Amino acid sequence: MAKTKPMAEEELLTLVARQYNEALRRSGALDYNYAKNNSLAHLSTKGEEEMDTNYDQRQHLKYRLREVESDRKLKAKETFGLVDQESPQSFADLQARLASGMFVVNEKEDAQKYGPFYAVRWRDPAVKEDRPGYDTWKKSEAPKRQAVSDDIAIKDPKEALESLRAYEASSIQ
Repeated sequence: MAKTKPMAEEELLTLVARQYNEALRRSGALDYNYAKNNSLAHLSTKGEEEMDTNYDQRQHLKYRLREVESDRKLKAKETFGLVDQESPQSFADLQARLASGMFVVNEKEDAQKYGPFYAVRWRDPAVKEDRPGYDTWKKSEAPKRQAVSDDIAIKDPKEALESLRAYEASSIQ
């Protein structure tokens, strides 16, 4: 029987992490690119409990950042008049909307292409869409989001949480 060379602790951790991530990827629980780029990012010589806690906290903050970003985009779209109302759910609701004029007909669309209500947008015609304003807001929002993302990656999780909360509380203009 051939003797094998004993592995160093770092090599063993690397091997275990790769096998674990490969198993997650095969099961569909982990995106391949994420596993390839980030599988060993949380490994260190620190104690296992401290390592897991710090990694888990950063992952939680990343997910929270995505939620906050999604909420902010929806609020901004509402602020800039880009969100339509729900379509009528009953015939009575349809009659009320048509009678009150709470709809806009998109003149560029062919109404007969998919049906009589294809070109109808259910929204208040008094609320004007401000697409250029929303696009400007998105451009100004990107550096703020990137700063929070950098804080999550670099700073202590408690400091990163403060940065995330400040970003969440900031106004949408």
